Amino acid sequence: MGNLILHRQNFVPGFGAWAGRIFRPWWGALLWLGLLGGSGQVWASEGAPPPTSEPGSDAAPSLATALNSDGTLRPGAQGSFDARQFVMRTATDGRPVFRLVGARQVLGPGDENWQDGFGLPGTNGTVLAVVQAGATTYVGGTFTTAGGVGANRIARWDGTSWSSLGTGPANGLSDAVYALAVVGNTVYAGGSFTRAGGSPAGGLARWDGSSWSKTGTGAGVSGGAGAVKALAVIGSTLYAGGDFSLIDGISVNGIGQWDGTRWSSLGTGSGIGVGAGGAVSALAVAGTTLYVGGSFITAGGGAANSIAKWDGTTWSPLSTGVALGSTAAVVNALAVAGTSLYVGGSFITAGGVGANSIARWDGTTWSGLGTGVALGSFGGTVRALAVAGTSLYVGGSFNKAGGVAANGVARWDGSGWNGLGPTDGVTGGVNSLAVMGSSVYAGGSFELAGGAVAKFIARWDGSGWNTLGTGNGVFGGPGGAVIALAIAGTDVYVGGQFATVGSLVVNNIAKWDGTRWSSLGTGPNNGVTGTSAQVVALAVAGNVLYVGGIFSRAGGVAANGVARWDGSGWSSLGTGFPNIFALAVLGTDLYAGGNGLRTPDGTVLNGIGRWDGTRWYGLGAGATNGTNLPVVALVVAGNVLYAGGNFSLAGGVAANGVARWDGSSWSSLGTGPANGVSGAYSTLLFLGVDFERVVGQSNSAGFRLVGAAGREARSAGG
Repeated sequence: MGNLILHRQNFVPGFGAWAGRIFRPWWGALLWLGLLGGSGQVWASEGAPPPTSEPGSDAAPSLATALNSDGTLRPGAQGSFDARQFVMRTATDGRPVFRLVGARQVLGPGDENWQDGFGLPGTNGTVLAVVQAGATTYVGGTFTTAGGVGANRIARWDGTSWSSLGTGPANGLSDAVYALAVVGNTVYAGGSFTRAGGSPAGGLARWDGSSWSKTGTGAGVSGGAGAVKALAVIGSTLYAGGDFSLIDGISVNGIGQWDGTRWSSLGTGSGIGVGAGGAVSALAVAGTTLYVGGSFITAGGGAANSIAKWDGTTWSPLSTGVALGSTAAVVNALAVAGTSLYVGGSFITAGGVGANSIARWDGTTWSGLGTGVALGSFGGTVRALAVAGTSLYVGGSFNKAGGVAANGVARWDGSGWNGLGPTDGVTGGVNSLAVMGSSVYAGGSFELAGGAVAKFIARWDGSGWNTLGTGNGVFGGPGGAVIALAIAGTDVYVGGQFATVGSLVVNNIAKWDGTRWSSLGTGPNNGVTGTSAQVVALAVAGNVLYVGGIFSRAGGVAANGVARWDGSGWSSLGTGFPNIFALAVLGTDLYAGGNGLRTPDGTVLNGIGRWDGTRWYGLGAGATNGTNLPVVALVVAGNVLYAGGNFSLAGGVAANGVARWDGSSWSSLGTGPANGVSGAYSTLLFLGVDFERVVGQSNSAGFRLVGAAGREARSAGG
């Protein structure tokens, strides 16, 4: 069974001007093919005809004909199917399960309990802060969902599932969260938000386990950028640092303290002298001492280059602090381990000693940690630090630590550097780290950890990376759509526009073998797995899968719009087509509908081509080969190939929207000017029909197309 492929103009990029001519005038003419193919399915959708093929569907027969009433694939189903009307998730055992798009449509008993959408482990935006409280992990950042749960800029992970802090659309915070701290059962959040749980809260708020409240008067921070960047606790006192000059109207200059009742400054001096554009970025506690890092130049009126300490009464510098040549250095992260203070940021010296963005202060002197971190041949940036036993974990923007490959995160064991995992970390920056037992949680702007999908948050267990939660379908990458599906034996191939199935990176195409999902190819999101862009059509021939779409590469191999997967590797089919919209196999040949193909001798293939395993050929001779506009649908019945599209000529013969190729010549379906689809349906893109069931019947059976206004267009099967 071949694929019947149709696209809406706004779904597939690069269709060109012809697509506008095909689609734009005819959105109102919704044409339905009134054939269910004897599948025995019961469909309900108020006011709509049976959904075997709707405008915008890509393949025939409909996926409906291959589904059980619970949305699982029917045993014994074979061939390629139109999946455009469906969304997909995976069942608890990993099986693909499909449902119709639209909440009012039901596939069978129990379908009313389905939920729309796809999910991924982690968050849908950057994680900027992570804090561990017992067995609970709190994360803050710019996201609005965590594990598919609505959670505005802050969320809670209990080891099994995600939850929001607060209910309804006003849960969480109104803008970014940069810092988190826990005191007893209270969670404090700092950031650039102005509301917490729907109530005013200027950059500072607290969560008591059931509701949000302000700290102090609720006026929060102001002056500078008006943002809280760091929080720390000593005893019952909460410290807040950031880019501001006032808290609740009290002058604090970058850092203030909350005693549970009111805010006050640290000392009687000017607090942190931030200078132009300076701020507090990091806080750390050692006993009763508070260490403060950022981009300031003074503390309590004395010189303190981006790092200082507060003993509860007075400020003091840490030698000459850190420096970055002639430009201002920045301290982003602090961590205490025993008598050592680790400092991370963007600098090249600490106390005059070479230290590339990471250094150690032992209470008296500074030292570097090997050669520090780097990003290529340049200095890297450290944004997060965490201590676990004798190990220091370092996160930021770098790809080397001490010369060792380490992407975004690395471990210092006291004498040398180590990468985390076989792929050495994450593909993106790390902004925050937290430790619970033997696990290290990393939050940032990455989407992969250890080569697996982990959206902005992941856990390192000492030997490998883990996601927080599991995905429940195909998602990731623009669109997140399943377009085409093919079944070969016990294998199910799914193609479309997506990056992942659950936490597995697949890049637009994946295989389900009855037990698990796998990618077609190996490697992470680097062009070696799957295709470089959208998959539109699939066709199976024996053990070979043909894949068509708008991609330019498959498995790292140049493959222009069409490629071949033999079960272990990818290969191209000559020069291919820039855009493939339909595929079908007839005998030993592959037929492809699309546009833009020229054979090696310069012959233009109009709308459709044939691949014999070695080269492409046109269907017909000379300039009138093929169709005068691209073919977007193909199906095989016996030894005959049927093609559909918006064309009016096939091989120079008048054929309105649908034609057949018998291996040597084209003919129309019907005779005279009324052949094919005419009148109000002249711009019909062939919506698809199971010709093995329909054309194979008597000539009087034909097929029926029903318009939105109830009019019909018929074609005799002959």
